[in-house]
Amino acid sequence: MNSRICVLGSINMDMIIRVDKFPQTGETITGLSCELMPGGKGANQAIAVANMGVPVDLIGLLGNDEFGRILRDHLIAANVNINDVAQSKSSSGMAVVTVDGEGSNQIVVIPGSNALLRREIVDGYLTRQGSTVRYIISQFEVSPDLINYAFNKAKSLGAITVLNPSPLQPIPRELIEQTDMFIFNKSELAQVVALTNSIPSPNDALHMALRWRQEIGKKTVVVTLGENGLLAIHKDRIIKQPAQNIAHVIDTTGAGDCFCGSLVAFLHRGYPFDESLAFAQKAAAYSIQRRGASPSFPKFRTLVTNKMKGEMK
Repeated sequence: MNSRICVLGSINMDMIIRVDKFPQTGETITGLSCELMPGGKGANQAIAVANMGVPVDLIGLLGNDEFGRILRDHLIAANVNINDVAQSKSSSGMAVVTVDGEGSNQIVVIPGSNALLRREIVDGYLTRQGSTVRYIISQFEVSPDLINYAFNKAKSLGAITVLNPSPLQPIPRELIEQTDMFIFNKSELAQVVALTNSIPSPNDALHMALRWRQEIGKKTVVVTLGENGLLAIHKDRIIKQPAQNIAHVIDTTGAGDCFCGSLVAFLHRGYPFDESLAFAQKAAAYSIQRRGASPSFPKFRTLVTNKMKGEMK
């Protein structure tokens, strides 16, 4: 069997509301539009992997409702293997995403069936796939206890574990020990390391990442810095990469998921770590110049062709 990537995570229907500006507390404003789009961090990351031409399996739980049927069809069309996406009697997960005129977003997630995902599904999958799972990725739209269980079992089979701790909550010590690579944005890093909601400067972010890595051991730590690019600590190296040139930000929804899935996909393809980071940046930059989450994610050929041309529009 070919080696593959597993994504353990959420599947949501996103309700995307577009506004000129976000309302203040107690303020009522008139929106520009409202539409439904498939989402969920797990589904988004799995689609990002599939778009890079890498075999990917999604472990998740959908509700027995119309949203669940739409989401299932969307994943199949995106070439994500959903043999281990089960169905519950609960409603499917949802997210209400408000996007302003500058492409920034505010998100409220209603877990629904995602909160009911259980170990039995993970056990069945890993028992069948065994050592063919090369990477397993997860996020915090499913239970940290379940992630820890899955990572522990996957590592025993030789898999590399990747955690995107978003939406942020405390990371259990045992999960830190089971994780090989962490992918943060700058605000998540600041909350984990410095217990502050302040957005760190690139230099502060580097010091935070170095300090945290001293505490947790030689894990790979990747931090996306928005307009300041990214930094990573990998093995004994510090890597800094500038941001991509972007003509106009339309919608940042799902950009982090696009980055995570693309990074792991390029690593799986055998690209060097630095080059994989650069391709993941290009993928995320491409996505934020288009509307929606996974519908905005680029394909492998697009990234490689644009790299050769030196453009990402």
